[in-house]
Order: sequence, then C-alpha cells, then structure tokens
Amino acid sequence: MQVLVYIASSWAIYSLIAVGLATIYGVLRIFHVAHAAVYSCGAYAALLLSRYTTNLWAALVVSAAAGIVVGLAIYYVAYRPLLARPASAGFLASVGVYILVAAVLALDPFLGADAHRLSLTGGLPAVTLASITLSSIQVTMIVVDIVALTAVGLIVGKTKVGLGWRALTADREMAGVNGVPVPRSVALNMALGSALAAIAGVLFAVYTGQVRADMGDVISYKAFIFVVLGGLGSIRGSAFAALLVAAVEELVLRYAGGIFPRDAIAFAVLIVVLVARPNGLFSAAGRRSRSKYSAVAAKSGSDA
Repeated sequence: MQVLVYIASSWAIYSLIAVGLATIYGVLRIFHVAHAAVYSCGAYAALLLSRYTTNLWAALVVSAAAGIVVGLAIYYVAYRPLLARPASAGFLASVGVYILVAAVLALDPFLGADAHRLSLTGGLPAVTLASITLSSIQVTMIVVDIVALTAVGLIVGKTKVGLGWRALTADREMAGVNGVPVPRSVALNMALGSALAAIAGVLFAVYTGQVRADMGDVISYKAFIFVVLGGLGSIRGSAFAALLVAAVEELVLRYAGGIFPRDAIAFAVLIVVLVARPNGLFSAAGRRSRSKYSAVAAKSGSDA
C-alpha cells in the first residue's frame, strides 16, 4: 500500500506535466520541449520567493504566474512567427529555447552549477491510515493535482474557451473562419499549459528539497513519452500514460531496482506500448474525438 502512495506522488507531478503539454500540443501541433524550461522557471520563482516567505500556497500562485509569463514569451517570440512553417521548425525552436533557458539558469547570478535547497511550509497536514503514511507534501501534491486536472477538464469540456480549443484541434482554419478568436485562444491555451508546468516544478522541488538549473533535462523527454504514449493531443490519454509510467517505475525500482535506472524505465514502457499500439494508447479515442468535433468549429462560431 505504501508503494501506491509513491506511485500517486510521482503521478501527481507527471500528470501535471503531461496534461499541460498535451493541451498545448493539441492546439499548436508543436513538440513543446521548452515546456521543461517553464517547469524549471516555476521552481526558480519559488526559490526566489522563499527569501521573503516560505508559504507553499503563495509559492504555487507566484510560480504559476511566472510560468504563464515565460510560456507566453516563448509563444510570442519563438512559436507564433513559425506557425505557418512546418512543425519541425517549431520543434527546433523549442529545443533551442530550452537549451537557452537552462544555460541562463546555470549562470552564477542565478542557480549556478550547484543545487539550491528549497523548503516551504504551509501545505496540507500529513495523513496516516493504518500502515499507510502520506507526508504533508505528498498529500498536498495529490490534492493539488486532482484540483488542477478537474479544473482543466471543466475548462476544456464545459466552457466556450475549451470549445474553441477543441475546434482548433479539429481544424484550425475552419475554426478561424467560423469565428473562433485564434490568437487569443492559442495564448490562453499556452497560459494554462505553462501554469501547470510551473506548478509541477514547484511541487517536485519541494518534494526533493532542491532546485537545479538542469532539473528540466529528465522531464523534457519524459513529457514527450507521456504525450506519445497517450496518443498525440489526447489529454486523458496523456494523464493515463503518466500514471502507467509512474506505476511501472515504482514497481520496477521496488522489485527489480538493479535492472534499470529509474530514468530508463519510461523508455522501456514507451517501446513496449508502441510495439502493440504504434499510435499510442488512446489513438482510437483521438480519431473518434476528431469526428465528434468535426462540427465544433461551426458551433463555436455561432456561440461567438
């Protein structure tokens, strides 16, 4: 049962990253590697704030705002001029942005080469049930994750903004013709995904107790694995893929820890799943979703 706690803790981080990236990819159709840069900047914002207050909730709010600023800057500077170009151009720009941000954070005036300790207080209380123990940060991570994913589901499924995103995912040109405000919708989409990445960065930094300039290196490729496993652009599929990877990682480390290093397990899961389902776990659902929302653009235009 304690292993399930560790799985839930890892999934709380992975799912925020996966859902944020899947949301952005569905609209932009760009492999947003710089998502990991937003993740690192969120943790760095919390580190700066800790000089003035150690309150975790304040850090989450400030870091989410910082993540939105960084994400929008990436969109307007690196992505928006390339939307008419092939997707590979946006991907290369994203890789360049991540390398640039990581290099800047590694400068001595910022994080430097060393890890910086981060300790925040004010999370939810620890919970002990029979033989199961959840620390304060684990409870906070899980609750924040559930609230965030529920909010994303409501926004995507129940609001006009989410309707516009689904229309853009189905057909960008048709959505624009039928009245969806494309620039504003894309910017809001980027803001939401970036906020989720920044929150994940804060929670991971508090969970591990440190912030590093290169902390986004591992998550940059794991986020890619989540999105590919879940089916490109599938929010639900990416969240499930994050849970699958978290579960396999914890189980392998517990029962066969000497076989694979932790960060290689995700690739093993990717290979095994793609052999059976080359289009990802939820590819069929994604195709049904596209046919279901083939009229979304027209409906969104009439609502607008």
